[in-house]
Parts: sequence; structure tokens; C-alpha cells
Amino acid sequence: MENFSCDGFVIREQYTGEADRIITVLTKDYGVIRAFAKGARRPKSKLYSGTAFLVYSHFVFFEKNDVYRVTEATVLNVFPNLEKELDRIAVVNHFCELIMELISHHQESSEALRLLLNTVYFLNKGVNAWYLKPLFQLRILSLTGFTPNIIACNNCGTFETETMYFDIEGGTLYCSECAKHGRACSVDLINTIRDIVIPTLEKAYQYKVSAENIGELNQLCDDYLTACTERKYKTLDFLRSL
Repeated sequence: MENFSCDGFVIREQYTGEADRIITVLTKDYGVIRAFAKGARRPKSKLYSGTAFLVYSHFVFFEKNDVYRVTEATVLNVFPNLEKELDRIAVVNHFCELIMELISHHQESSEALRLLLNTVYFLNKGVNAWYLKPLFQLRILSLTGFTPNIIACNNCGTFETETMYFDIEGGTLYCSECAKHGRACSVDLINTIRDIVIPTLEKAYQYKVSAENIGELNQLCDDYLTACTERKYKTLDFLRSL
């Protein structure tokens, strides 16, 4: 039996009872926490604002036998523009689904939380959703053990040829001389992926991609995500329908 506090971002909100919520929260030190918030849907409740979907809050939780209850929730930041555009809310829903798939309870998650908060911040500011989606996908996969090996050819070490080949299943890169399989990619596209995966997070948000490559980049990252995690995502299916 324990009370503890932490900051967290609400990645899922479920209604239960007459006015209660069950929320899923990404936290820095405790990974993903699922907690009951009694009466949180009542506008006069002290938990009303701080337990809402896509809000970053300071929480106090009460835990007993690995069951969690929210006792306090103080709003730290909100992102009011996310729901103004369909592609924004669709992309952020995809981010939340990936967090729930890749981050577990009791897992140290400071970098995942930083990635999510920064990406949501830029999305809220109006940065193109299709620019941010592949960045988030590649960075969250890299944080959870699926970093693609895209520095050089996996066989001979050649840094670049006019066409490179990316093995979706293995996450490895091959030059035109060594490739026996893999998806053909322009060197510009490979350099874009390098600029997302290799630098610090702050520099990754400055990556460049041409208008002709943005669609291919999104498709490649979708396919790599599906191959790495061996599952399909409802949020990704919806994004593809837009």
C-alpha cells in the first residue's frame, strides 16, 4: 500500500460507471500505469481536467496489490490544437497506441516520455503530421530495441550508392552491389532516415525530406514498424484511409 507522485501524459481514457474514468498514463519512472479515477468525468471534480485524454499532468496515485487509483491530478500542459485537424488527432492516437504496445509497466521511460511530449508539442504547433509520424515511429522503435542498421551496407560497409536496399524484416541496409533482396531506396531517402535515427532528438526534428519522398518515407516506416512488432495497428489502418 503506497502513495506516490509523478508526472505523466494521458494516452488513453475509458469511461466507466456513471462518472468515472480509467486512464492509461505514460510516466518517466514507472512506465505505463493504468489507474481508476473516481468521479473524474464530473466537471466539478478535482480530477476532471488532469485525467483527460492527451493532457500532461502531475499525478498522485494510491497503489494496493498493483491496482492504482488517482487521488490527485494537476494539469501541467494541454495541447488544444490537436483535435482541430483530423490528421493531427489520428496521428497522436497512433503514437499512443505505439506507446501502449512497446512500453510496459514498471519500465523506465524517460526518453519515451520526452519523445512523446516533444512530438505532441510540435504537432500542436502545426508541424505537418506526416512529417512527425515517421520520426516518432523510428525513434520509439529505436528506444525499444529495434534500431535499424542504416549507417552503411551490412555486407561491405559502403556508405552509399545511388540506390540502396533496405531489408524491412532485418532492419539492415545493402548497397547496390551486395543487395540480394530488400526495398530499393534512393540515397536521399536513406539519408533522411539516418537524419532521423542517428542524431540527438533535438536535431532529429530538423530532418529534411523532399515532397516526393515524404509518402515513401511514411510507407517504409509503416512497414518496418509492422515487421518489427509483428502486429497490425487500427490507428495505422485509419491513417492510411485519410
